[in-house]
Amino acid sequence: MSPVAMPGKGEYSIACMPADGIGPEVIGAGVEVLKTLSQASGAFKLHFTDYDWSSETYKKLGKYIPDGGLEQLKKHDAILFGAVGAPDVPDHISLWGLRLAICQPFQQYANVRPTKILQGTESPLRKAKTGDLDWVIIRENSEGEYAGQGGRSHRGQPWETSTEVSIFTRHAVQRLMRFAFETAQKRPKKHITVVTKSNAQRNGMVMWDEIANEVKQEFPDVQMDKMLVDAMTCRMVLQPQSLDTIVATNLHADILSDLAAALAGSIGIAPTSNLDPTRQNPSMFEPIHGSAFDITGKGVANPIGTFWTAAEMMRWLGEEQAADKLMQCIENVCGKAILTRDLGGSAGTKEVTEAVAPPPSGEFTIYLQKPFAGQPTHTVNVVGEPNRPAVIRQTMYNGSTKSSEKSGDVPKDDVDELMNLVNTLRGFPSHASQDVYGYNTKVDFNTFEIQWSNVDEDPTANEVSEIAAEQKDDFKRVADSIEALARTFAKRDAAV
Repeated sequence: MSPVAMPGKGEYSIACMPADGIGPEVIGAGVEVLKTLSQASGAFKLHFTDYDWSSETYKKLGKYIPDGGLEQLKKHDAILFGAVGAPDVPDHISLWGLRLAICQPFQQYANVRPTKILQGTESPLRKAKTGDLDWVIIRENSEGEYAGQGGRSHRGQPWETSTEVSIFTRHAVQRLMRFAFETAQKRPKKHITVVTKSNAQRNGMVMWDEIANEVKQEFPDVQMDKMLVDAMTCRMVLQPQSLDTIVATNLHADILSDLAAALAGSIGIAPTSNLDPTRQNPSMFEPIHGSAFDITGKGVANPIGTFWTAAEMMRWLGEEQAADKLMQCIENVCGKAILTRDLGGSAGTKEVTEAVAPPPSGEFTIYLQKPFAGQPTHTVNVVGEPNRPAVIRQTMYNGSTKSSEKSGDVPKDDVDELMNLVNTLRGFPSHASQDVYGYNTKVDFNTFEIQWSNVDEDPTANEVSEIAAEQKDDFKRVADSIEALARTFAKRDAAV
């Protein structure tokens, strides 16, 4: 992602632009997952604003972006974009009318496309496995072959002529190269491959190579090599482990990044970030799969590309921990073979979305039992529904005899706090009904039911199982917070 570090500010305004085809389906899923992520974290808030700019807008109004539209977009921290393109609108009109009409004025000159083989997915490369293919492709996004310069004359005549002029400026190439080298410097391999075609394109591409060599002098710890674009396709297929950071022109990277997505398993999982590294304008984040009208409305679109895109957006906004958590959830779901058909599975968009961010059930329960030596057993139940006041029931038992029972309401704010903690627990890998914390514990992430008994004399009471080693402390912290919160609720009812 960005070599420019930015601390999170805690509250973000996101412009949502689903646009065409499967765009509304995957962006809707992405917003759902981001809302869950925000709830689970409790560390940041997201505010979404919908922009209905699409090919339907173009057909009605003759333009994709209404007057003053770009000024509206500038007010946001980021843009979450779906896909543009419709069968009845020429592609050059839709691309230049919406996506490029945002990227170029907003100086989103660095297009960043990470690629890797996710857990549970397969590469078509015969021997490739998870970890073998881990690249980031950086594409010049403001000029080059897509500068929009050229024209046509003598239309309809045998001597009709058209020109498509590639524009390379020292300013744009230099800033892109510096961004690419900074990115490579922050990655473990510290290696960059500069893609070119300077053997045949003897002006712009020769300058491209020269500037790459100049910028290289600023980064002595980064190893650089150069590849002709046609040879690069062979290297990506035959020697994927030899690559890490890749920088290429607008056209070359456009093609190579689609190849990279296919080599990783599917274009449906690939994210992209259109960045303004100066942060003077909002950056735009989108899956690269396109509008895919052949599957629109069928509920089978792969939302993973959008989820990964959302993670990249959160990373750009400075929420590194949330981005890591979302990527972990994506990997866990793919690792459980909950896959859409483009990845060889049978799950639909909804099934994958609910696996990454399970929806809340109508009711949640926390059951807490604490025996005390020579004292009655205290049992605390917190029962309720999301976003509503909950009811707390506390019962005291003396042996098997109920000695007292009290109940009372829990304020909505406290319920929300509780739900945030429960949401956080959902982010940890677990089996649905598996002892994972303490003794005689049940955690069911689908129903929001969490149960545990803490027996002081039991030596296994503090053990954690089925939780990755690096997550044990976080898991115990959240579980302890829920126990403390439940006891706080009980005390407010004068029950304990």
